[in-house]
Amino acid sequence: MHQVHNLIDLLCQDANLDNRSDKVLLQDANNSLSPNALLERCNTVAEALVAAQCKFVALYADNSCDWVTIDLACQQASICLIPIPTFFSKSQIAHVFDSVTIDMIVSDSTEPFSAVPSLQVDSITAIFGGQLQLIKLRNNRTRLALPPGTQKITFTSGSTGQP
Repeated sequence: MHQVHNLIDLLCQDANLDNRSDKVLLQDANNSLSPNALLERCNTVAEALVAAQCKFVALYADNSCDWVTIDLACQQASICLIPIPTFFSKSQIAHVFDSVTIDMIVSDSTEPFSAVPSLQVDSITAIFGGQLQLIKLRNNRTRLALPPGTQKITFTSGSTGQP
């Protein structure tokens, strides 16, 4: 929690806000978050991810306050985040899931994952008033070995359209 709190403090400094302020720190089309609201959301999500024993979380959603919250919550909980661009094709999404053993998907839609028949859903929980879903997966695959402290795995399409 301390790491994310420090980051929020830095964001507040850049925005000339007191970290306990009720003023807006982050805003998108649907949400406005104060520093305290952002920290509270990060804590709630981090606790849920830790309770679900997640090590790798895929995030499929448009850029938003929710996206930032999930990113910060994963950092707080030392969970590796795999952002999946919303413009990825179904085959590119399938490649991501073939490459990394993902424990949970955080998404505003389940439709893109229909291209990955090997996914086995354990549970789905709505968060942020139903704007996002935590989709817990069943996994029996061997985990990808990563350097200690890896926080993100980024897939790009490059010029070929393949991840």
